[in-house]
Amino acid sequence: MDKRPFNEYENRTQELVPIEIRRTTKYMLQKQYKMKFSETNMMRYIQRLAEKDVSLCNSMISLGSCTMKLNSAVCMLPVTFNGFANMHPFAPLDQC
Repeated sequence: MDKRPFNEYENRTQELVPIEIRRTTKYMLQKQYKMKFSETNMMRYIQRLAEKDVSLCNSMISLGSCTMKLNSAVCMLPVTFNGFANMHPFAPLDQC
């Protein structure tokens, strides 16, 4: 591994954030950032947070009234047409 300083490595320069847009307030003050987690415990914590949200991984997402009113019967009518409702014309006969 190369031990040279950053500014000497491949002639790169490190540009600092301009003073006018630098953060002046403190951040990451929540207790989660101050706790000493192992990587395993951190992943368990993140997993517990994820489990609080409903997703397709742990539940069915129901089709609510917004879906029903947007898909009116007129829009769904073409689904009943012969070309959509029946099997593909090139499908094997034993699958029809």
